[in-house]
Amino acid sequence: MVPPRLVSGTPSPTPSAGGVATAPSTSSTRCAQCGYPRAKLRSYEWGQKAKRRKTTGTGRMRYLKTVSRRFKNGFRENTRAVKRTKTTTEA
Repeated sequence: MVPPRLVSGTPSPTPSAGGVATAPSTSSTRCAQCGYPRAKLRSYEWGQKAKRRKTTGTGRMRYLKTVSRRFKNGFRENTRAVKRTKTTTEA
């Protein structure tokens, strides 16, 4: 028997693979890789290689890469360097 056709010419809608994967009955409440929506990242001692892939320094570090330089200067902000003038020695 031929399935009934819809107006667009496609057979009657069936659940797609994408819809089944995100269905509430099949989807889990936590991300298997990072543990989202937990506050802390998912990491275990038996997965040292995985920890190396995700650790600090493997990404951009937009904020953290400037901290060491600012630490050396004592976290000064909004100041201008004092003008240094040459001292002349008179003989």
